[in-house]
Amino acid sequence: MLRQRSEGRDAANRARIDEESHQAFIQQFKDKIGQDGRWWLPALNEADPNGVACWTNLEQFVFVPTGNTPPSGITLEQLAQIARAALTVPEPTIKLSPDAKSFVNLPTWVWLEGVGQPRRTVTAELPGVMSVTLVATLKSIEIDPGTTPDRAEVTETGCGAVGKPYTRGGAFSCGVRYMRASIDQPREKYTLTVTTVWPVDIQSQGGAVPFQFDPVQLEATRDVPVGEIQSNVTPPAN
Repeated sequence: MLRQRSEGRDAANRARIDEESHQAFIQQFKDKIGQDGRWWLPALNEADPNGVACWTNLEQFVFVPTGNTPPSGITLEQLAQIARAALTVPEPTIKLSPDAKSFVNLPTWVWLEGVGQPRRTVTAELPGVMSVTLVATLKSIEIDPGTTPDRAEVTETGCGAVGKPYTRGGAFSCGVRYMRASIDQPREKYTLTVTTVWPVDIQSQGGAVPFQFDPVQLEATRDVPVGEIQSNVTPPAN
């Protein structure tokens, strides 16, 4: 820090304008030579209209012994919030079987595509001081058929993390069985919603984060027209 503040064009200009003030300014850095610690400087969010005013009221150079942070410095909890704000998960695509249209009492298989890696991580850190890594792992999905239980029966016993793709002759264990046609619904369709659930694990260095984040949840929707198969029974001819 002494080298940064006593060399270069800016330092030379300050010394030329007022050598005595310049020497008094860099004395604070000379006093800390050989001590184990770090210099902290204020930072600001330039998008915040109050950022500059806040920054000018903060002490510009704070020396803190190794392993500590200044009273107004960022905390481990704040670092975790920064990481959480940067944590995103992919928006999936809902796949169905049957695909274009389902029918009353016919199992409609549900699964997801486009999820990619089911584990997402973000790290926020102050190098050498503290860090927080958030790990979001896709654990399950939740299916909303877009109607009431008397009109649709949801099965989620075999969904796992991304649902269950249709297999010929396979057991139906993830999807919806509609029991009423959608002819009386808006646009004559049900709107099915699948929510991916990503629990978040916190890994930290420099202390423990005293809270836990709620799981990250992301919804995807799909229109499902449901028809009704009609059959006529005629008596045999005499």
